[in-house]
Amino acid sequence: MVFTLDDGFEEESDEDFDFILSNGEIVVSVVRVSLDACLEIGISPTYTPKGFAAFFMNKSGKSDELLMRGDIPYYTYVEETNGREVFYTVTFYRSLHAYFAVAYATEADNREEFAERFLEYADLVYFNDAPDIKTE
Repeated sequence: MVFTLDDGFEEESDEDFDFILSNGEIVVSVVRVSLDACLEIGISPTYTPKGFAAFFMNKSGKSDELLMRGDIPYYTYVEETNGREVFYTVTFYRSLHAYFAVAYATEADNREEFAERFLEYADLVYFNDAPDIKTE
């Protein structure tokens, strides 16, 4: 998985995510679910990205409106995190080997500034044959 972001992002570590980046205003986190592991956790390995997104959204209970941007399913929500209101956009993808959920987050006060930018970032995600996650 490869995605393109603006300059200034640095990798962080968090055991709940497969990959996480931050630039001080935006946090981008990635969860990867291997197709081999799907049945163990109740996910059909034949879901489309939209099917995976609906499963993930229903499991999380964060939103009840699944949106589409082209062929990219996503949902948004605002939640209090560590005492702050945070705006999230979560996008979904499927490669040959895994499903991916990519969450973009910023302070809720910045929602208007970043809502469209998060979707522009989502448009720049692509997959190659490598199993790792990286930025360009």
